[in-house]
Amino acid sequence: MATTTSNLGLTKPLGTEQYDVNVFNNNADLVDAEFGATGGHAHTGIAGDGSQISTGGLAAAAVTLAKLAAGLAGNLISYDASGNPAAVATGSAGQVLASNGAGAAPTFQAVAGGTILQLQSTTLTSTVSSTSDTYTDVAGLSVSITPASTSSKILIQVHVSGGVLVSGGAEAVQMQLLRGSTAIAIGDAGGSRTRATFVIAPENADRQDGTASLAHLDSPATTAATTYKIQFRRAAAAGTIYVNRSNNDSDAANHARTVSSITVMEIAA
Repeated sequence: MATTTSNLGLTKPLGTEQYDVNVFNNNADLVDAEFGATGGHAHTGIAGDGSQISTGGLAAAAVTLAKLAAGLAGNLISYDASGNPAAVATGSAGQVLASNGAGAAPTFQAVAGGTILQLQSTTLTSTVSSTSDTYTDVAGLSVSITPASTSSKILIQVHVSGGVLVSGGAEAVQMQLLRGSTAIAIGDAGGSRTRATFVIAPENADRQDGTASLAHLDSPATTAATTYKIQFRRAAAAGTIYVNRSNNDSDAANHARTVSSITVMEIAA
């Protein structure tokens, strides 16, 4: 009497039996049904599925992203304490990926308050001049930043070097800081006095140059691109004011060409 195979149940005729095409066709149908429906062995290690495939049995780059199990947009893959792959839950806008130490998966967390999120800076090395007694832009001394959050603070650091030339002797360069077209970090109104951020009042009648620096914390409350800049005006009724040079600007070692800069940093609230 014929026997059958243990996995697919294929008929195994006895050696004394004659060839039977029906037996062959039945065996062929069983093989076709098994491999045609599943695309081959599942290789689960269970009888009939074939042995599990080892890492060494995979060709290089055989597993593509398209073959990985579906996840959620923004998910990352990490490993749990047992060394098994695990998804890192998607964070919220503005959060950062933080390590939780050895043996623990990283997580998205809110940025700690006081953290510097970004920095932008402009350095001006050329000279700029003006004869205006109303505020006008110092060409090239501006910087733009796009805050990541409306709650962020912007720390502005400014350093300006300048001089003034008037016929009557020493004078002053008045300057103001602006966010867009709005003056910020200026003194309170006081009659006819000019509201300014700082003043350069040189003491040397020949070289007439000086420097001024400022640090100011602003709250723009926006995520739109924001420009900070410096404007200057002459305090005298006539004369010329300068940035990055003295009033005389003689070609001599005791006269200097200097540098000015404006730097902005976004600080997490």
